[in-house]
Amino acid sequence: MPDPVEMLTKDHREVEALFEEYRTGRGPAVVRRICDELTVHTAVEEKVVYPALASDVDGGRQMRDHAEKEHAEVKQAILAIERAGYDSSEVDPLMQKIIEGVAEHVREEERDVFPAMRSQISEDRMSQLGSEAQAAKQELTAEVAHAGPLVDLTKEQLYEMAKEKGIEHRSEMNKEELISAIRAS
Repeated sequence: MPDPVEMLTKDHREVEALFEEYRTGRGPAVVRRICDELTVHTAVEEKVVYPALASDVDGGRQMRDHAEKEHAEVKQAILAIERAGYDSSEVDPLMQKIIEGVAEHVREEERDVFPAMRSQISEDRMSQLGSEAQAAKQELTAEVAHAGPLVDLTKEQLYEMAKEKGIEHRSEMNKEELISAIRAS
């Protein structure tokens, strides 16, 4: 079982490859894959890795807070893409923002966060975190396959998005139904 640093570093390389694919093809399918991969990746970091970073690494709270702020900016751009549609003319500037933000985030994590975790968290704890991160990734991948970046939204936020899109009968829908209706629109 890889530790979380190995797993997340592998994710970084995979997303960078998707960015290159976007640069050469710019198709809606690759945009959706990028958004889904980043949604899963950020959720794994926030649910499993960052709590350990904050509690077990000197200066980890500040690193976590900074990283989550960067995540929030990328998540906003991903939701804007979801609202506009993966083939919208609005996608390119949003993708550029995502690419730039993720590139900076990856540099900081690989230069500062990951080495600090490796030096200050025991090998056993890192192994445990790796198992937890892998399990979270599998669970979230299944959720994101259905919901995409909408997985992070509350029912109220989904309702507002459905309202913006003019989806009928939205007040009668549960969270999963709202997600399905929004993604189908």
